[in-house]
Amino acid sequence: MRVRNPGRRTWVTAWPWVTLGLLGAAYLWEILSLNGIPVARDIQMFFVPQKHLLWEALHRGEVPLWTPYIGNGSPFLANVQSGVFYPPNWLYAALPFFPAFNLLIVVHFVLGGLFAFALARRLGLDRVPAYVAAVSWMFGGYFASLLNLLNALQAAAWAPAVAWAVLRLLDEGDRRSIAILVLVVTGSALAGEPQTFLFSLGAAAVLGLFRLVERRPDGAELTRVGARLALAGIAVAGLVSVQLLPTLEMFRESSRGAGLTYGEVAAFALHPIRLIHLLVPADYRDPEYAFGVRSVIGPGDPWLFSVYLGALAPLLLWSAWRSRRRRARTAVWTAVALGSLLIALGDHTPVFPFLFDHVPGFGSFRFPEKYLFGTAFASMLIAGWGTESALERSPDRADLAFGLAYVALTAAALTLFLLGRDQVHEYALRHGNDRMLVDVGYAYRVWARKLAGLVVLVALAVTGMWLHRRGLIRRAGLAALLCLLVTADLVVAHRDLNPVVEPSFYESEPLLFRHVPLEEVRRDYRLRVSRFDSLAGTMPVIRGVSLAVHKRVWQQIVAPNIGQYWDVLQQDAWDAIKLARIRDERDILRILPEPERRWALLRLHSVKYVHSLLGAETAGAAVEIPSDSIPGTLYRIERPLPRAYVVPRARWLPDNVAVINEVLSPGFDPRATVVLEGDPPPDGAAPPTDTAAAGTTPPDFPGARISFAGDDEVRVRVDGDRTGYLVLTDNQYPGWGAEVDGEPRPVELANFFFRAVELHPGDREVVFRYRSRAFERGRWVSGITLVLALLAFAVAEARAARGRHIP
Repeated sequence: MRVRNPGRRTWVTAWPWVTLGLLGAAYLWEILSLNGIPVARDIQMFFVPQKHLLWEALHRGEVPLWTPYIGNGSPFLANVQSGVFYPPNWLYAALPFFPAFNLLIVVHFVLGGLFAFALARRLGLDRVPAYVAAVSWMFGGYFASLLNLLNALQAAAWAPAVAWAVLRLLDEGDRRSIAILVLVVTGSALAGEPQTFLFSLGAAAVLGLFRLVERRPDGAELTRVGARLALAGIAVAGLVSVQLLPTLEMFRESSRGAGLTYGEVAAFALHPIRLIHLLVPADYRDPEYAFGVRSVIGPGDPWLFSVYLGALAPLLLWSAWRSRRRRARTAVWTAVALGSLLIALGDHTPVFPFLFDHVPGFGSFRFPEKYLFGTAFASMLIAGWGTESALERSPDRADLAFGLAYVALTAAALTLFLLGRDQVHEYALRHGNDRMLVDVGYAYRVWARKLAGLVVLVALAVTGMWLHRRGLIRRAGLAALLCLLVTADLVVAHRDLNPVVEPSFYESEPLLFRHVPLEEVRRDYRLRVSRFDSLAGTMPVIRGVSLAVHKRVWQQIVAPNIGQYWDVLQQDAWDAIKLARIRDERDILRILPEPERRWALLRLHSVKYVHSLLGAETAGAAVEIPSDSIPGTLYRIERPLPRAYVVPRARWLPDNVAVINEVLSPGFDPRATVVLEGDPPPDGAAPPTDTAAAGTTPPDFPGARISFAGDDEVRVRVDGDRTGYLVLTDNQYPGWGAEVDGEPRPVELANFFFRAVELHPGDREVVFRYRSRAFERGRWVSGITLVLALLAFAVAEARAARGRHIP
């Protein structure tokens, strides 16, 4: 009797899983070993500060509901990108910040590949085709580009798992399949990118429909499937309510509640000239570019650094089409890929404008390049099916003819390119970005190298197919060749896609803070560093300056949101979902023609310090603070309004337009009057004043001081026997209430943006507290759902166990 080697059998089963894990670890070795922290794009300016704030809250054992460090205050938990209830993020409670931050990036990147492999296996692919599909997803341009867009990376990593879980439920239909689907979809929903989550559900639905068509279920079975899916959907909705309800409330209060403008939605569209990068990888080693990465061709900055599908993508597509068993699926997913490309092109075709005008909800999502999810997901499946087809049957003459034609086409492109230097120069002048314009030789060398690599890869693949047809190499040899070529192509193409910096880059205190009294801008006043019309921004793109210098300059002069990392009230910090008031402030600053009124609006927001790289017209409203150690100019605004102050009188106006016009009028004195929106008190009388003449600034202004400033609680001590209104220049938002000496008192919307509480004689302390009713309701719904789901699963398991033991 022949005895099998169990060790060898284990390796045959496990090699794809092990290989994908090792490849991911090697690809991200600098990040995994903590020798480098990602720095490209939103990582530096958004995700590191945001996740650091989450890390601090979890280490304090708190649920961070609100943050004072975004604008003049903004919900934190309600912004789904914060990921407060995303289970992997709880790693922040157990590890130091950067080990947790880096490990989560690596884990999600590897999970994306492993989930893709599991999906391919569930679709019936053998290990080699499934491995090729997983590599095509994991190292393809779309997924690899998401390493600097953390929430999108997390959501995209779950996408194959959602489809896998749906197929498992359709195949097996047991209680465990329902539980797994609920867990996977819940993780995907909480990952922080709603648009990618919807894409994942759409992809899973298409694959699920194919599976149902295969099985041809009767009406009773369809009813059971629908009931299981509905049960899973109800459970998911209940579990994510703790995040969903606050997010929906924030959505209503945000600039997206009334819909985004077409310009905002259509930004970051895929330029048609970049379609060539689907088959020819772009170059990412440009040290003189602000992000450190770029497409060599095409104007502007892309949302995705790469759209590269791989040099062998056309060969695998052809092979998939040649498989009769997979042809229908290939046709559908090819249509999905092409449709996604059309939408990603934005207003370069009529498709995107039509969808914006006619599809409800389409205008709530930004950036057309996000729709390349469909192209990437389809490419993953087609790569697997194409590899399966190439290995299952001996290539015929049509296959070889297509392969030879592809080789000839790529070789001809390389030859024409090498012979047409003048034409390349002219092309660069028309279609290239500024890097091509100033150094066409650089672009010429890059493209020659990329095209040569394309020719070599295609030639090797076609040669392998020919040798296989002639019987000179076996199926295993062709399988190994295809795995090697696809892996090497994608890994090498994207090896420099995500630059890193040493940890000290983030941990060293910005130089700007040496010139700003930190205690002031941590409690009583705010700092602004980003542009507003005549004040130039502090995030320049200076040609000829290295990436490292760019990033260091941005960090040292405090790019937006870095204040979250250092507990500084940075008034210009931004969020993906902006509160309507934060958006209004930005838009008002942009359109105000007079510099005096711009400074007045900043003063209204308790901004005391402003940094500008190129200087600004002060209009007598600010003075320069001398400094030789930081680039640009630091200004101190004269007579800034503190974060908390008392005014003697109020004026009521009927709507927000009238309010903002009043507070920005030249004669308005915010130290004497607060403007409230709505109807005056029933008796029409203004509250009593403690000054001889109503409307004059009290001699002891501000008349109040902040005694405690937390994230969701602010305590203010009132000086003396003051009457009038206490104004707190934090954004008003549902859930903020006030108590005066322990007694509840209404909070009014003050000066268009802020909060005000009426003071009576003898009042001493005002406490503002944030209590999110949406969070409380969501917490109860999620808690009850979790308990019921666990109970139901436990009962089902117990019944099944009893059934197995009945003789």
